[in-house]
Amino acid sequence: MNEPEKKFVPLDQARNPASNLPLVSAAELVARQFREPKWAIPELVPEGVSILAGAPKTGKSWLALDFAIAVAGGREAMGKVACEAGEVLLLALEDTERRLNSRLKAVLQGAPAPADLSIATKWNRADAGGLQDLKSWLIAHPKARLVIVDTLQTIRARPGRDEGVYASDYAAITGFKRLADAFTVPVVLVHHIRKDAATDPLDSVSGTFGLTGSADTILVLKRKPNDHNALLYVRGRDVNEAEVALQFDGDTGKWLRLGAGEDFRKTEERRAIIRAVIDGGPMTPREIAEAIGKKPGTVRVALLRM
Repeated sequence: MNEPEKKFVPLDQARNPASNLPLVSAAELVARQFREPKWAIPELVPEGVSILAGAPKTGKSWLALDFAIAVAGGREAMGKVACEAGEVLLLALEDTERRLNSRLKAVLQGAPAPADLSIATKWNRADAGGLQDLKSWLIAHPKARLVIVDTLQTIRARPGRDEGVYASDYAAITGFKRLADAFTVPVVLVHHIRKDAATDPLDSVSGTFGLTGSADTILVLKRKPNDHNALLYVRGRDVNEAEVALQFDGDTGKWLRLGAGEDFRKTEERRAIIRAVIDGGPMTPREIAEAIGKKPGTVRVALLRM
């Protein structure tokens, strides 16, 4: 049986199929006034989901603890960045209370512990009530200004049997992002980086683009073994792309912000040149370049500036 021929109905005579879509005109959007994002750490950690990634033993948990204490106490993060006070939840899921007791004493250096910092060393996984428990905490603490999960791997939902890796990574962030957006609170998820080197710092974050693509901000901490200096790279939707030079105090576990990463690199390059000349005696620019693993042209420019 042939189907009846469908009549053409002009658009202005038909019901607009887009009438129920959540659309806004550009003119209306431009006319609106929006509040500024809430910051936990100014210029580094805005509201939304941030991933703080680093290799094992680089000090990322120490940095997360520094963030938590600074915000909960209305103090300075990394020794220099003033933070607005607010309630903080730190899920230190790879630590024990004994270790946290020691770390807190080291970082505080005799100062009183902030009363608005709540800490847990155990928490349900995201798919086993963990997200609901986090929501309950946020409801009970309307002045919350920061949530830190250390680490993401210990709390993320287990992947479904037929779920792809990308979908699993994306889903791991989505639940936290919904809570971060609903309560306008910054949420920091501490994570790991890959073993293999990557040109783009974002590519070094362990996992697929499902993780980095769904998060609002990515922070990557890189520090060489036995080196007290480090670089913290940041890129995000509400934060300017930047690289910050940091210095770690192994005795106190405190991080200190030194300045821009580019300035730090220049200083390190000059130190390397001076060390090479001290160790090797009089040298040509090419010989210095070979000694420190730099290009001859780069060394010549540095020598002229010095």
